[in-house]
Amino acid sequence: MADPFVASGRLFRVEGSPEFVHPAYMVYPRETDSKVMEQALQGLREIAR
Repeated sequence: MADPFVASGRLFRVEGSPEFVHPAYMVYPRETDSKVMEQALQGLREIAR
């Protein structure tokens, strides 16, 4: 979340400070005929790797 602010110089990293990971969740139907939903899920899975 902070990366854009660090990149712009508005914030800076403090050496030795902890980093926090914020997981994201998505709710969707297990079975769907939507090609758009399948493409979106495939893209999100690739990004998550």
